[in-house]
Amino acid sequence: MSILIVALLVAVAVVPTVSSAETTDDAPQILIDYGNGQTQWLPAATSGSYLEMTTAAAAAAGIELTANGTITSIGEFANTRFGGSSGVTTSWKLYTLDENGRWQYDARLSAAAPADGQTFAWGFYPDSAEVICPVVTPAYPSAWTTIGGSSVSDNISPSYGPQNLTFPPQWYLSTDTGYLNSGIVCAEERIYFTTAGSMTSKEGPFIYCLNKDNGEVLWKYNYPIGNGNELTTPLIIGELLILSTSSGGLYCFDRFSGEVLWIEEIPFNPPLDENGNISWSGRTFLSGPSTPAYDSGAVYFGAADGKVYCYKVTKEEAQQIWVYDSQGCIYYTKPTFATVNGERVLYIGNYEGYVHALKAESGELLWKKEAINYITEGKQSTPGSVDSISIGPDVIIVCCSDGTMSKTYGRMLALDPASGEEIWRGDYLTSNPVIFDDGFVFYSISNIYKLDWSGKVIWTSVDLPYIKADLTAAAGLIYGMEYSRGGSLISLDAASGRLLQKVVLEPYTNTSYSMVQPTVIDGLIYTGNDGGFIYCVSAAGEIPSVPGGNETSYGFNHWSWYLTIVLIISMIGALIYLLKYHDDSHLSEIKRKKRRFLYIAVFGTITSVIAFFISLSISSGGVVPINEAVTSLISAVNKVWHGNIADLTNTELYIYNARLPRAIGAIAVGVGLSIAGCMYQAIIRNPLVDPYITGVSSGAGCIAVAAMAFNITLPFLAPDSNYIIPVAAIVGGLLAFAATMFIAEKSGGNSVNYILGGVIVGFAFSSIQTIFVSLAGNKLQDVMYWLFGSFSNVTWENAWLIFIPAMGISLISLLWAREFNLVVVGEEQAKQMGLNVKTFNRIMLVIASILTAICVAFVGIIGFVGLVVPHACRLLMGGDNRLVMPASIILGAMLMLSSDIIARMALMPLELPVGAITAIIGTPVFAYMLIKKGGNYDG
Repeated sequence: MSILIVALLVAVAVVPTVSSAETTDDAPQILIDYGNGQTQWLPAATSGSYLEMTTAAAAAAGIELTANGTITSIGEFANTRFGGSSGVTTSWKLYTLDENGRWQYDARLSAAAPADGQTFAWGFYPDSAEVICPVVTPAYPSAWTTIGGSSVSDNISPSYGPQNLTFPPQWYLSTDTGYLNSGIVCAEERIYFTTAGSMTSKEGPFIYCLNKDNGEVLWKYNYPIGNGNELTTPLIIGELLILSTSSGGLYCFDRFSGEVLWIEEIPFNPPLDENGNISWSGRTFLSGPSTPAYDSGAVYFGAADGKVYCYKVTKEEAQQIWVYDSQGCIYYTKPTFATVNGERVLYIGNYEGYVHALKAESGELLWKKEAINYITEGKQSTPGSVDSISIGPDVIIVCCSDGTMSKTYGRMLALDPASGEEIWRGDYLTSNPVIFDDGFVFYSISNIYKLDWSGKVIWTSVDLPYIKADLTAAAGLIYGMEYSRGGSLISLDAASGRLLQKVVLEPYTNTSYSMVQPTVIDGLIYTGNDGGFIYCVSAAGEIPSVPGGNETSYGFNHWSWYLTIVLIISMIGALIYLLKYHDDSHLSEIKRKKRRFLYIAVFGTITSVIAFFISLSISSGGVVPINEAVTSLISAVNKVWHGNIADLTNTELYIYNARLPRAIGAIAVGVGLSIAGCMYQAIIRNPLVDPYITGVSSGAGCIAVAAMAFNITLPFLAPDSNYIIPVAAIVGGLLAFAATMFIAEKSGGNSVNYILGGVIVGFAFSSIQTIFVSLAGNKLQDVMYWLFGSFSNVTWENAWLIFIPAMGISLISLLWAREFNLVVVGEEQAKQMGLNVKTFNRIMLVIASILTAICVAFVGIIGFVGLVVPHACRLLMGGDNRLVMPASIILGAMLMLSSDIIARMALMPLELPVGAITAIIGTPVFAYMLIKKGGNYDG
């Protein structure tokens, strides 16, 4: 039986194997590093000086270059100095490769020296004692050093991503240190990101450094938590890693060792009125400095008190060059840059609804423009916010919104970059579009659009779920992450907007909403979510061709699936024959029922085993052949049993860590609710009741919804504990049951009193729950999904907390099958047989309610199982609980596993709530029972 198989497993953490880094061929190349995150590789001649080869390569690529003995400008970036004697001098520098394939700088090397067919680089970095070197090398030809890719924030990766999104992920990591909302930056073999911590003084946020090929944690650093959310993205500058935090700190790390080199405290000094209140009218976030950008040799960022800063940074210190006051809160967004009339201009917006254009070298205001003001428009009490500013050819695209956490309306403006004059506007709610030469791409209210620079629609990709994170383009494809629990990673054709693929990233939890922009580097995609997961998605082997058509293949075309279907159909046919047409009239009634039980037990056990393996084979993320799932499970168990955890393959890891706990949870809940239904129906003597008749589900739902909607915490659990909602649900369920028992006992204590008491209590808790749901705000989706029930939140962390008590109570209850038969016969007869009926009923109701509360706590409310399964067993075998209860255990596991499979398969890759599937099955059965049998039950 599947129950015996899964009961042997234990939870472990595993790490996939390491893959090798890419290399390039030996043809000489020239790297142009613009010092702001943008890089460009140019093919080089095999002879000539460094300057001659660069001049020829730039001319061939159409890049403007000037030189005077050495290079003085490439493209928009010319040697510059600003900030006075202690400021920044930035110039083009020549780099060559050392014996380890890393860049080195030698000031004595002349641009006129012969290059001798070498690969070399030019980088636009500041003069200092230790010159910053490019992070892009021939071994690692691309990098993603800041959110959006560069100080221009065009959201275009210079690399490529997988054209076929595959599952399982190449690797994933559950950080267990809070939500992951920062961008993921990458240089060489390392990626960096932050997590939010626990919002307590015990454990603050973390910054992580991981090996990008296998997810190994190379180092992590725990820094103090502030008063705001940790949403900023780290910034890579050569060997340095710069991070701004909600606690007001600007940190500088050695990005290889994780050593903190220095911390610069950024003050919070907003403008105050005579009463000491902040004088602006927009929202205020106590979020500290915003995400930093690097441009022309300096670090720039905004801050929550409205300031905009420019800093010179070295290994030794951070030195402020200038500060500007925008008079409005600046949240986590970073500034963007463009060259206008020969000088670098910084653009930044705030929560007063203004765009500010500043000289990057001095902080002098060039112009400011009110982009949005919902106060004057009569829509709300705050102006709204400028969420992003993107740089196009001769235009900047400004995206605005109402400035709330769950944005409901906004607009887009195209402004002249030199004057701020409005060119056109559109009613789009979005931010940070992908910038192409011929237009830009963005998500807005169920659609992805591409507009040209005049605001006309080029194409539209329709009917997509909510996408909150920025999109990323790479090699003709666009990637995005849906903002939903267990949301899909999607890919589109950049030329047409055609949806190519949707792949659910597993495992995920009830909090796995993604606000993380996909980072696309060297055929890999990195993204994360609020559940603290980070995923690496790849395509095996070389880059495959783009799949034809819009639909994803889920791998059902395999002999193991055909064999399974034939086996299931054959078993159903055999069962129908044995139950309906097989002649057993020569047997006594008792023997006929026992034989029917034997048929059902064999059918249910085999079907449960099949459903168990199907559950391991299929999910919203994709499908593997059943035979591969079976062999992977056996192999994984064998490796874990012998302590060889590190040898697990990706598929074994995926099945063992993601799908197996879910199957265990489904078995336990199916068995628990079915047995609870048997117990309730026997005690109340009415097969029209289910485990929720005493108000347990209403009470559990009410308190659980309150915990989700209002972030209720418990004194004995951390504020971000995964057990707050389950504990709240158990408490709510038991409170409702206690109220039902009190009302029923006070009103006589018979079965009708229990039903009516449960109806009264359930109605009261449901009414309060409705109020909580209406106040849930941006937690509404979480609330509704929990109320409909799902196993997607079951992991090894809680699988045994469901399985052991649910299975233990269910199996122990079989010992009382005879007593349940006596209760069903009647109280007088039971008393004559020596049973204290009232005491027995009270004890059994308490046990059944505890069993129900345990099942509800972790997976939400899944209805009709406790109604359908016991009654189906009675229809087939009569009312003897010695047969009905063990049969219910078997069929309950089978029904719940099957319902979970249907929930994952029906609208793949979208996953439906399991409670909705069981309700679809249970509703017609309940109606049939009421019509055919309801007249026989009068209490």
